[in-house]
Amino acid sequence: MRQADIAKALGIADQFVSNVVLREKRNNSSPVAPEEPDQPATQTLQAWTQIGEGGRVVIPAVMRAALGVQVGDNVFMRLEDGELHILTPSQAIRKAQELLRPYLPTDRSLVDELIAERRAEAARE
Repeated sequence: MRQADIAKALGIADQFVSNVVLREKRNNSSPVAPEEPDQPATQTLQAWTQIGEGGRVVIPAVMRAALGVQVGDNVFMRLEDGELHILTPSQAIRKAQELLRPYLPTDRSLVDELIAERRAEAARE
């Protein structure tokens, strides 16, 4: 699937998808989203914070740790029904996979098809 199609399906910028893909390539990690830190699925964290200069919001340390993010990491933000959602790149990938799963064929391997296409392109060059 093209990066632009993934971005459109998620309602996010193409550049964000591109950045995530490039980071995954640089890290030589698998195309499957990396594991998140072990956190109970029902854990709820709450905190008050203040909007700072230039609209900056400080995410409390306990929440950054629960998300597995550090200073300088990229996150994806989405405003939905008046609620601000912050996702890590791996969470965004997982959400994309969930959204697209119903549309993926189960009778063939898209990975094998992609590899075959790339090899054919390389052979033509």
